[in-house]
Formats: sequence, structure tokens, C-alpha cells
Amino acid sequence: LNTGLGVIAAVDYADGSLKWLTRYPRNQMEDSAYPVSQRFRFRDMTPCLIQEDTVYCCPADSPELFALDAATGDLVWSTTPEHSADVIHLLHAGDGQLIGSGDRLVWFDAATGKMRGSFPEGIAARPREGLAEPRGLGRPWVSKELIFFPTENRIHVLGRKLLREEGKWVLDKKPAIDLASRASEGGNLVLGDKW
Repeated sequence: LNTGLGVIAAVDYADGSLKWLTRYPRNQMEDSAYPVSQRFRFRDMTPCLIQEDTVYCCPADSPELFALDAATGDLVWSTTPEHSADVIHLLHAGDGQLIGSGDRLVWFDAATGKMRGSFPEGIAARPREGLAEPRGLGRPWVSKELIFFPTENRIHVLGRKLLREEGKWVLDKKPAIDLASRASEGGNLVLGDKW
């Protein structure tokens, strides 16, 4: 359970008993005093993602993402705010990576929390700096192979897995879907049974 109030808790699904409770540092600084974006405050009650023995957390009162041991609640890693403060949604955990979205799509190493790559490239904007361009507009949709990332005028299509080329992580970009020619704009994406 992600409370968004400084605590992540594990509750037994059968009887509701508390298994563990983990506190994390809450950010209460104002925008002018904080060196990176306050965009994390737009996170809603983002549920934790669980992959094997790790719980991935994205609380609304911290610019960091973090991973906890599912059995104990002990901290495994946390990100630096520069790489995660503009992440609003956790999209996928698996294949050795954690994918988050918001202003950008961001791929993290699932074992260490280190950022592997982002689209568009960059870090979370500092207060009063320009936001990512193109900037995410709504929740992306993730398939087995692809991520559909909505922006104002396009849905950018990227491979879900980053490619490893010459020791670097590289985005697998596909042709974007133009929305302006369809008199439409970006927003939350969901899969329907009819196209």
C-alpha cells in the first residue's frame, strides 16, 4: 500500500494484518527552495508495482522512486531526484528494468535504480525551466513489445526494451502516430477491443 504520506505498508490479503511498514523521507520544501522539478506532486495515488521479490514505489510526497524488499520492506535502492522527479506513473517492471512516465519516459535498472535512458533525453527540469520537449500528455500504454507515449500532437512509439549497442543503452524508436492530422491530441491511452 502506497499511502503517499511517508509510509509504504504490506498488508496480508487474507486477513488484513500488517506484515511490514516502511517510512521514507517526505519532501515538504517549496518550489523556490528545491533544486529540481516539483512535478512529482502531480502523482496521484500511484500503486506500487511488484516484480518477483521487489516492490517499486512512486509516492506523491517524494521526488524519488525507490525499491523495497517485498519480504521485509527494507530499502533496496532509491533514485536521484534529477532522474525521477517528473515521473508520475509506474508503467512496467520486468526484463531487468523499471519504466516510469510523466513529462518523459524513463528506463531504470531494476536492480540498482540507475537511469538507463529517457525519451526525450534529459533530466527533470529545475523550477522555472522549460519542460521536456516533446512533453508527455497522459498515461502511456504498454504492450508486450512497445510503449505508446502520448504527447500533444503525436503518439510516440518506442520499443519496451532498450537496446544495448557498443556498451550503451539505446532507444528503439518506431514511427510516431500523428494526431494533428486526425484532429486529435494526446491523453490517457487504454486498449479497446475495437479499433
